[in-house]
Amino acid sequence: LPGGTLERYLPSYTGDEYDLAPDAKREAVYAEIEEMTKLTTDDELASRYEDLYEAICALPSKSRVDYEEVLRDYLSSYIHDLQRIITKNPKWQVEQIRERLTSQQPSTSKVFSVKEFERLSNGRFEATIVIAEILGESDRAVRVDDTTNAAMDAPSLELTQANV
Repeated sequence: LPGGTLERYLPSYTGDEYDLAPDAKREAVYAEIEEMTKLTTDDELASRYEDLYEAICALPSKSRVDYEEVLRDYLSSYIHDLQRIITKNPKWQVEQIRERLTSQQPSTSKVFSVKEFERLSNGRFEATIVIAEILGESDRAVRVDDTTNAAMDAPSLELTQANV
């Protein structure tokens, strides 16, 4: 780094630049970790960390992981379980359905949630599943009903911006 020690690149570092105290370094790192949870764009990071950001971007890295296919596989399973729960429990309302989904699929309970649910006539239903923010992407949603074939349509399920 052209400016010297790493601490000089951390805006939260307030200690002596020439006599680096472990406590001041630790406090700066914790403060910067907290700050990074608030920054969401590359431009914000570049602006805050300048040369440090450029140096980190120049480091060798692994290829970007495409998690979309895995997400859609889990979503497909979630939709299938949702349909089965609704069919087997015709009097259940949305809270009971959510509870069952959470117990059946605990690993997806922080990613997927049923936000809207409406029972229609003849066992039909419509629902909106919201997909939580993942890796900087905003919440997304998918509309499903009793005819959705998630296993066949997983790649083509239309994910839209969540506005619920």
